[in-house]
Amino acid sequence: MASEAPAPLLRIVSLTKRFGGFTAVDNISIDIRPGERFGLIGPNGSGKTTLINCISGAFRTEPGTVLFRDEDITTLQPHVRTRRGIARSFQIPRPFRSMTVAENLMVALDFAAHEHVSVAERHDTMMSILTQMGLASKASAFRRVSSSIADAVPSSEGGVCVGRRLSCIDNGNSTVFVRQIPR
Repeated sequence: MASEAPAPLLRIVSLTKRFGGFTAVDNISIDIRPGERFGLIGPNGSGKTTLINCISGAFRTEPGTVLFRDEDITTLQPHVRTRRGIARSFQIPRPFRSMTVAENLMVALDFAAHEHVSVAERHDTMMSILTQMGLASKASAFRRVSSSIADAVPSSEGGVCVGRRLSCIDNGNSTVFVRQIPR
């Protein structure tokens, strides 16, 4: 007897996004199962980033439904979706200029935490990420180097979204990758 496929980690049902009279995403339905890698490829202006913005909550859908782990998250704010386990990177990194690479990464780790995580745990995680990326020696550097972290995320084999179940990476090269990151 063949085993049934696992329930989708992410399910998008009949999602549409319009900007005035322009339809950027039209009736899209997608299932992404745990462990599955899914690539979304298309030319500039084809709706890839708009779809990611709808999944992350940056844009509202009209109509359409976004389900994550069988929970309807369509109306949840982006910060709530992040705490549920959806992470997104942006094409243009904007680190805090007055903060070091380590401090910028600590802010991101604090924002993405599902529950209270001690400063020591966040620091250990931050140093682990910087070490994996070959940037540990730059932890105390300022803005110029912190862009290196954001630039490295899309090319990083495992991503740097620690503890995330879903990572959406929009790399600006007409490809958006959505992948589950193992815990």
